[in-house]
Amino acid sequence: MLFLGENGIREKDAFFREIKDVQKSNQAILPIFFKQIEAGIAIKSIFDTAVTLNPQLGQQLKILAASPKIVMQAICMRNSLPKDRIEQYIKQGLKLHEVPAGLQTLNVTKIDKLVAWTPSFLDNMRELLKKQKMLKSAQQAQLPSTMAAENAQIR
Repeated sequence: MLFLGENGIREKDAFFREIKDVQKSNQAILPIFFKQIEAGIAIKSIFDTAVTLNPQLGQQLKILAASPKIVMQAICMRNSLPKDRIEQYIKQGLKLHEVPAGLQTLNVTKIDKLVAWTPSFLDNMRELLKKQKMLKSAQQAQLPSTMAAENAQIR
């Protein structure tokens, strides 16, 4: 909902007539195409797959906004493991996409390949959280003083 706040929309319920949660991204994409709803939120890879299967979707639907790429999964290991075992796991993991069985496993989990961790992977997440915090502070500053006082008591 950061996108709404950045565009001056403080309350999603006041802006949208109806908000419906769906189980699958296709359930958010196809109703837009058939003009049953005006907008939806979907994972880009699923949207891209839907467009590949039905090119008309790509011609008639427009992406209004996209979030920056963020790390969705990380693999962690105990520090107490022997260093040679950690190095072996990392070496094999980084080559997983090169062997058929590994590629099949990655495809099932919708992962292209494993990459070595870099602290910069968290930069986009930090930036999103920073924007959200700034937006929340700005919205709190705009509340009438009585509502701000009530909010302070609730916490």
